[in-house]
Amino acid sequence: MDKSLLNFFIELLESPSPSGFEQNTQNIFKRFTTEHADEVQTDKNGNVFAIKRGKGKKRIMLIGHGDEIGLMVKYVTDDGYIHFVPIGGIDLHILQGSKIDIHTKNGAIRGVIGRKPWHLMRKEDAERQLTMEELWIDIGAKDKTEALNMVSIGDPITFAKGVDFLPNGLITSKAIDNKVGIFIVAAVIQALKEKETDASIYAVSGVQEEISYKGSHTSTFQIAPDIGIAVDVTHATDYPSMDKRAFGDIKINGGAVIARGSRSNPRVFELLTNAADKTEKPYQIESIPADSRTDAEGIHMTREGAASSIVSIPCRYMHTPGEIVSLNDVEATIELLTEFCLSVKDDTNLNP
Repeated sequence: MDKSLLNFFIELLESPSPSGFEQNTQNIFKRFTTEHADEVQTDKNGNVFAIKRGKGKKRIMLIGHGDEIGLMVKYVTDDGYIHFVPIGGIDLHILQGSKIDIHTKNGAIRGVIGRKPWHLMRKEDAERQLTMEELWIDIGAKDKTEALNMVSIGDPITFAKGVDFLPNGLITSKAIDNKVGIFIVAAVIQALKEKETDASIYAVSGVQEEISYKGSHTSTFQIAPDIGIAVDVTHATDYPSMDKRAFGDIKINGGAVIARGSRSNPRVFELLTNAADKTEKPYQIESIPADSRTDAEGIHMTREGAASSIVSIPCRYMHTPGEIVSLNDVEATIELLTEFCLSVKDDTNLNP
């Protein structure tokens, strides 16, 4: 991958953007796409649209979501410990001992999530279901007054930033879900910069997918696309404990994942697989019979409906501080979606 493009990806990964607090990431997306798109727009919800004008009438929306899971400051004890609530879906059992950053008006403050050590618990306490109230954040404050001089109620919290490279083209970081999606749609706009397309391409960095699909609903309503594709991560199933009978066979370094099912228009599915074949890169098919838990939920029923689909990157350990994806899969997905955008013509039939 080109070094400048990789640096853009890393900058996205390290920027804080819990749902409702996406501004830092959106500004990075806007700055990059302004160099490559014909026009960049924003709206009152915080969505960013990078537009490549085509010579025809059709509109294609490629949307990733710029928000990540996180936490929020809820209450500070007299001793200066911080209690919090989740933003999006988080497994409480991964939180103990995690380093986090609280994003305040004066910058980020590092903290650690604490819990009573298991050595000091009664057996029945150690074995029962963990609750949010048993966890707290320690920022080293001596009391409530000092803590509230450092943070404010409602400050957003993210896992500590840091990007590491592993063998075989793998990369690990917080917030790959779904900074990788907005990175891909921005890279497609860059790849199409000097190419002529029939369709106009709208690369969108949407907001609040982790809590509501709000960004895709409002973006689809504004753009009124003929085709809308959610670009996101999906669960890799190539590690211990994953039952492929239930979750399918999805491998890292196996290529882009194209959805098939109720949220994937059959014509768009065919166009996507044809585009993937043309790139000569491997790809995978995922069965999604109903709710996809992606921005496709906000696309396929907005206005009179759009021809929707989902293209995903296989991801291990989703919604943790150590998500893993393959840069090989990322590059293959950029090529696939670029070829797809070039293939759509005014006379392309989208009716099943």
